[in-house]
Amino acid sequence: MLPSLHRRLPVTELMDEEHVARIDDASMSILEEVGIVFRDEIALADWKKAGADVRGERVHLDRALVRDLISTIPSGWEYRARNPERSLPFGGNHSIFVPMTGAPFIRDLDDVRRWPTIADLNMFHKLAHMSPALHSTAHHIVEPMDMVVSHRHLAITYSSMKHSDKTFMGMTTSGKKCRGRHGHVRNPVWQRGDGSDARDHRKLQRKLAPGMGRDNVVRYARLLPSQSTGPVLPLRPWRSQHSCLGRPPRWLS
Repeated sequence: MLPSLHRRLPVTELMDEEHVARIDDASMSILEEVGIVFRDEIALADWKKAGADVRGERVHLDRALVRDLISTIPSGWEYRARNPERSLPFGGNHSIFVPMTGAPFIRDLDDVRRWPTIADLNMFHKLAHMSPALHSTAHHIVEPMDMVVSHRHLAITYSSMKHSDKTFMGMTTSGKKCRGRHGHVRNPVWQRGDGSDARDHRKLQRKLAPGMGRDNVVRYARLLPSQSTGPVLPLRPWRSQHSCLGRPPRWLS
């Protein structure tokens, strides 16, 4: 792997100090007078502990407090990899190169535009590991659409750790997603099915996402917990994956 890039080019100054000071003053005035709404009890408690003016869900930040908090941020640190030889300096004039992330589609070698799968993500993590010019495998280079949302972050992180010993980025998710009745993940969307769920199971098998075979469906179902006995069948996974869209994906319609 190539070392991180140490920049020697001078910084391009787009504005003079007066313009920077005007933007800074306007930004601080918004934080002080308007404030920011945080709809999270933990965040509100942390801001109150830090000395901010918390009024319900709205937090007002004094500019002196903001500058004091900014001063505690280190100018650089070591970005540690599982393999110490692949750890990197971060910050200052050091630059590192990582793959792009979050692609919702993939165009394969057959020139077909389709949804990515966990197998595609595994391959991209392997390619990033083999590329000497990339210092990290990032996280979800492509979005594995064959994994239910409630467990997707776990599959992505596992792929990052399994297929490379370079640095990688952790997944951002909510505490509600991480903690549930099983202690580590949210309630699964896979349950023991009755007749109606079995029909959904057969429908899913007839219209599988590209690259997701029947054996994968069964394997994913068996890996996920169930409180009841009997065969484990997938139960309407699009309710979790596409709740924001209000409709099932195209391959289930």
